[in-house]
Amino acid sequence: MIGDKSQLHKRIEFRKGFTLAETLIAIFIFVIIVTSAVALLVSGMMSQRKSISLQTVQDNARYALESIAKEIRMSTINSSSGYSGSELKITAHKQSGDVEVSYRLQNNKIERGEGSLPDYQAITSDDVKVTNLMFYLNDYNIIVGPHPRVTVVIETEAIGDKPEQQAKINLQTTLSSRSY
Repeated sequence: MIGDKSQLHKRIEFRKGFTLAETLIAIFIFVIIVTSAVALLVSGMMSQRKSISLQTVQDNARYALESIAKEIRMSTINSSSGYSGSELKITAHKQSGDVEVSYRLQNNKIERGEGSLPDYQAITSDDVKVTNLMFYLNDYNIIVGPHPRVTVVIETEAIGDKPEQQAKINLQTTLSSRSY
């Protein structure tokens, strides 16, 4: 019996490691954790791209809308009541004199031109595509009176190949000319 105890003791000494089953379970758990971490990282990157794309579209659309709105407020509208279209002609009253200004949608960009034969310049960047620009005019308002009002509608989307780079925004504002 003494010999049996020493052999048992030797067998126990050789078992100072991990079994194959324990090692496989540990590897399996490690792989699951790493896969989850990578999936979270990829998801975060896709969300960041979507956020950047949406921010670019919003910034461009807001800039264009605010530029148009500011100029309309300080100008005389040359189009007649009931007009709706993708081009607007106004007379801007500047310190240097009155200037004819036109806004239009051309090649998926909002363009602004000055003068009777305007040299149009894009006011939206190459990163976005303007899919719709509409101006709706109404000369009479029951509350305000006979002051021209313009509703400006802009639909813009990001240019990108991947779904996470796609973003679309629609903006609309109604404003009146302060120049009577």
